[in-house]
Amino acid sequence: MKTLFYDDVLRFLYSSEMFQQLTEEAQQAFLNQFARDEEFIKSIGVAVEFQDRLGKLEGSVPLVTPYEDEGLRDMRAIQRKSTLKDKAVTKGNVTYVPFHHKIDFVAPLIVGLDTSRGMEEYEIQAKGLILPLLELCAEQKRDCIVATINDRCLFPHGELTSEGIQRLQYIKMENEQDMALLFKQALYLFDAYQLKEEAEFMLLTANTFNLASIPDSLIEEFEIRGIELSAIALNSQHFEEAPLPFLKKVFFPNG
Repeated sequence: MKTLFYDDVLRFLYSSEMFQQLTEEAQQAFLNQFARDEEFIKSIGVAVEFQDRLGKLEGSVPLVTPYEDEGLRDMRAIQRKSTLKDKAVTKGNVTYVPFHHKIDFVAPLIVGLDTSRGMEEYEIQAKGLILPLLELCAEQKRDCIVATINDRCLFPHGELTSEGIQRLQYIKMENEQDMALLFKQALYLFDAYQLKEEAEFMLLTANTFNLASIPDSLIEEFEIRGIELSAIALNSQHFEEAPLPFLKKVFFPNG
């Protein structure tokens, strides 16, 4: 893993949309708390090291479309303008358009973080790989939720908030995890959002759990809602030995 120094951390943060959209006060508070935090710096090192390969996530997250055709890009621009128009408020002869408000354009990206003991050796890498996902959500104007069976970390529009990162750091890979509970929590979170378009549930796992623990009826609930299921597989060998047939896309950062 690449060794980072303070200037490297600042360069990474200030070049990211997830950090730039914070207020100056929030940016300074974040730097005071994390810029020299060893665990966070390791997470950034993971994100930097896998930056090129993580570009392949355009195939895993529907709105990651750096190579999309011009017609599709124009259509999405029109959709976003229409959303702003719907949120506009007219008082007398003045129309207020809430550009400063966080308007969701699509459903959130929910990252299901496997916290079983089999993930212990991947803990730093898993948390580091979440950072590029936050950046994608910041660019797409969608929320990112990192969910475990016991907790959830909300990053509104992918913002790199101190509260979100601190909560993420507290998560440890030390439990025997019932993956069905993680899937059920994801359904609950999706149902809480008004927007349903482009919904995606992405597992971040080493795939050491028992596939039989996830009933077909639970997978059908995702299909009924039109929620795409994908994964970042940290152990390609485990995935090859026990593939997850319900996944639409799988990304192997170590393969």
